[in-house]
Amino acid sequence: MAQPIRHELSAKDLVWLEMLSAKIWQRHQTVQRANLSGHTMRKDYCTEKRSLTRQEFKRLERLIRAHELPCTPGSGVFGFGLSLTIFAHSASPGVKPDALIRITGKQLPLMLFPDTQSDEGKVWEIFSSFTHTARNRELLSLYGFEPPREREYYEY
Repeated sequence: MAQPIRHELSAKDLVWLEMLSAKIWQRHQTVQRANLSGHTMRKDYCTEKRSLTRQEFKRLERLIRAHELPCTPGSGVFGFGLSLTIFAHSASPGVKPDALIRITGKQLPLMLFPDTQSDEGKVWEIFSSFTHTARNRELLSLYGFEPPREREYYEY
């Protein structure tokens, strides 16, 4: 039987997560010609703007753990590296929740890496400590997500 979900994030925490996302991601919007017909299509994408600070990462980690926020692993920008998507809780089971923020391995604070360079093994270790717990698997199932897979599935 599923355990009850812990309390929701405060309005202050939600605003902080929105602001953090805007600080670490650069949004791009382009208009491209789809083909010779002359039709255009809008393409939106994001690239990493900067890394998290140590304090930002610690606060994000506390929020995930305290509120049992569902997390999924994924591939990084354009399929390279690893990412972590953190979700709010949904209003009801079976309804996929909204994503709050996504971070890539390149955006983790460098202090987490002893050799001052991002190491995919260490990135996976950090991200999977959120995604591969029994409770996270339970929450993902409750909301209709597939369970997280092993590292090789997400690497390019």
